[in-house]
Amino acid sequence: MQKVKIFHLNWEKTNRSFQAFFTAVTCPGAMESVKMNRIVKILMEEGCYDEVVSMAISVEKNPLEEAYYWTQNLEESWTKGFGMEEGKRSSSMGDVFEKDGEFFIVAMVGFDKIDNPF
Repeated sequence: MQKVKIFHLNWEKTNRSFQAFFTAVTCPGAMESVKMNRIVKILMEEGCYDEVVSMAISVEKNPLEEAYYWTQNLEESWTKGFGMEEGKRSSSMGDVFEKDGEFFIVAMVGFDKIDNPF
């Protein structure tokens, strides 16, 4: 089993101009990874990410994709299966996943590796 921690970007903790900027830079090819690393680090430092869950994922599968799948509100709140309070949103673009001390941002398609934002 591998452990994956998930941090959701909390848009309520960011300002509107930053939201527009972040949305623009998460488009494919918009910025090189060095700048994305800096943006995520600033957002982490300002408390704009919330750690929402740490889950064990079977090794046989891609743990990031599996964690993403399990944190989607499909037919009901995904938190129900984890014994958590309901009302958490689905994982989406801009969220950060940590696996084995490595960090990944949810991209438009798949995940992009980023530097440790802490």
